[in-house]
Amino acid sequence: MTATAEPCPACGRPTLEAAGREQVCDVCGWQDDPVSRRDAEANSPDNGISLTQARWNVKQFGLAFPPSEAGV
Repeated sequence: MTATAEPCPACGRPTLEAAGREQVCDVCGWQDDPVSRRDAEANSPDNGISLTQARWNVKQFGLAFPPSEAGV
């Protein structure tokens, strides 16, 4: 990770090397993809949920996915 890391679109933490490059956020577990960046309401092919849902999950659970789905 570089000093000028990109923010994760789900949790907002600066954990990504570049936007939309399929990296997984170390904080919330969201896999950043170009589809979600274009349309937050679309189901992400990599994550199976929308970015909007992931953001809600981050607010509720601190993770992009509910604990039961994240294996926590």
